[in-house]
Amino acid sequence: MVYVGRDNEAVLQDSRLLHPHLTSGKLRLTRLPNEDSVFDGDSLSNFTTSPALWEALAPAHSIFFFQADSFVCSASNYSLNDFLGLDVFEGGYDFVGAPWGWRGYPATPWGGNGGTSLRRRDTMLAITRANDWDGLAEDMWFADKIAETTNRFPEQDVAMKFSWASPRAPSD
Repeated sequence: MVYVGRDNEAVLQDSRLLHPHLTSGKLRLTRLPNEDSVFDGDSLSNFTTSPALWEALAPAHSIFFFQADSFVCSASNYSLNDFLGLDVFEGGYDFVGAPWGWRGYPATPWGGNGGTSLRRRDTMLAITRANDWDGLAEDMWFADKIAETTNRFPEQDVAMKFSWASPRAPSD
């Protein structure tokens, strides 16, 4: 499922790369609910920390987040499938994203940038049902909650193979 806004829905529907997946039903475009209110970090965090989102994504096991400021390198030695295989994601990770050097890497292998991330749906649902969002950026909020519960994050070398993020820390 790809959540889209009205401004990019037609572009994605007309994409040669996505067309076969849309036609087969493997990929579904879904209009963002209350699209006009999901336009900044706080509203995005509010949306992603709601149990309703994670319930709507059932029965999927793994959720790939790919925000508008992300891109995929076609020359990468890795594909998303490498992180969905039993040897990596199914092995126990709840959240895979680009490592945060300023959040404790490499000494503490947790956290990860949420803009391009792979997440275990049932873990995200359990967290959102058990906790109210506290205003922290959603990826940091989920990282904190996962660290308090399952603490299933990849080691730094695995996270670095998955994605890379700008080294700047967020402004708080």
